[in-house]
Amino acid sequence: MKRTIYILMTILLFGGTASGQTPLLVENFEYPQGTLLTTQGWLAHSSGGTNPILVTSYGLTFTGYIGSGVGLAAGLDNDGEDLNKRFDVQTSEGPVYGSFLVSASASIEPGADGDAPRPYFFHFYDPENNTAHRGRVFIAPGTQTGKMNVGLSFNGNAAQVKMATDLNFNETYLFVLKYTIIDGTNNDHVSLYVFPAGTDYVTEPQNPTLGPVYATGTQTDIAPTGVALRQFHADQRITVDGIRVAREWSVATGTTSDRKVSETPQMLVYPNPATDGIINLPGLSGVEKNVEIYNMAGIKVLELKTGEDVIDLSSLSSGLFYVKVHGAGLTYTSKVVVR
Repeated sequence: MKRTIYILMTILLFGGTASGQTPLLVENFEYPQGTLLTTQGWLAHSSGGTNPILVTSYGLTFTGYIGSGVGLAAGLDNDGEDLNKRFDVQTSEGPVYGSFLVSASASIEPGADGDAPRPYFFHFYDPENNTAHRGRVFIAPGTQTGKMNVGLSFNGNAAQVKMATDLNFNETYLFVLKYTIIDGTNNDHVSLYVFPAGTDYVTEPQNPTLGPVYATGTQTDIAPTGVALRQFHADQRITVDGIRVAREWSVATGTTSDRKVSETPQMLVYPNPATDGIINLPGLSGVEKNVEIYNMAGIKVLELKTGEDVIDLSSLSSGLFYVKVHGAGLTYTSKVVVR
């Protein structure tokens, strides 16, 4: 029987949330490829059922991030359905963080097809006003060929601020969108933090990548109650994965609850997805190593010692598993799913 395998890391093995808080929302798209998100708790607020948002075949990876490589991802590659997923309404003063992974292979110029300049794809959502999209995150072609640029607005259809440097298409970035609730009327603001692979995001930087951006004109504050995925054009190719929402930076990014995990290097296995349960473990080539496999309950289901780089997991039943590999005085963690 063919099996699909991914590699996973989790706090079940390495400890709980130090602050005692839990995320308001976690979405790792742990559903089969092609699944309609509207069958998994996402609600359509625009063009429901028209070019629906589906689960894509590959999840995104970002070393150290708690949502890296877990499940698959969402593909925003058409003009049609826009979706939101709810969490408890937030009204108390302070920040609301939404962290997520992003990779884009193509985008469009603002104002494509004569429409308003609004290639935004992610924002906070308030069901009391379907058009009160706050913290709009944009991806558009960069000034350099083959590059992309990221922008942010509080509520406008055009980015109020843009990154000074372009980013690369086909690379995965960690975005953290921050909505700050301020007591009073129409004085909330939004900021965006953008982290390329290899940069430190353990603590919130003093200065955001973009923002803070405030309301202008008749724009109003909201009570954040969800996050939204938005499609704009058939020529865009944007993938979103690993969404987490929390009132604390460390909980949203997983840097408190998974601090011990972040101190353990991740091992990228291949091929991924795999066939028939066969995976390769690079990094400790030719080294005698101990391999431990755990299920989602943290119970060890397989352990072996081997000097081989190829591991056979075909004896495992379908489900999510966690891998620890120890050899040559080093320990690596990986994330695996068997279908």
